[in-house]
Amino acid sequence: MLGRIEMPSHLHQPQTRTERLLLQPAGERMERWVGIVSSAIGIALGSLLLWFAVVVLTRGLVAPVGAWVFMAVVGALTYFFTSAGYRLVRRIPNRYGSILSPRAWSVLAVVFLGGGAIGCYLSIIAKDYRHLDGVASAMLLALLSFGAASHFRRKSARQGNAT
Repeated sequence: MLGRIEMPSHLHQPQTRTERLLLQPAGERMERWVGIVSSAIGIALGSLLLWFAVVVLTRGLVAPVGAWVFMAVVGALTYFFTSAGYRLVRRIPNRYGSILSPRAWSVLAVVFLGGGAIGCYLSIIAKDYRHLDGVASAMLLALLSFGAASHFRRKSARQGNAT
């Protein structure tokens, strides 16, 4: 097993006044305030998602693919803001070392993968390949999100075995 790599001490300490200000720990009141704001954003996004789903489903028309992608993205954002807000308001510690749980990272990966796949399909059907850079970006973000989910899932399993 390799030994620990020590980082130079100047990399651990903030260099500027702004870095010192941003890197200081937030108090309990600030965490709760951010949690309340995050929860409010999540509730607003959830309301938008519910309203949009009712409008799309009650029209009796076939919804375009963009509507479903929009609902998937808003759903993922709703999940993110409500889960982060709930955790901050209730002061539940984050055991993963990330603001998202492995499940949330997986949901985000699926949303990016779905958006990239739909974009790729639409580009091929239309024979218009100008927007494939966006498709590649979505696929890369899906890969990174899946990697983060796998990393934090393994990290959680290691911590579970250690205790």
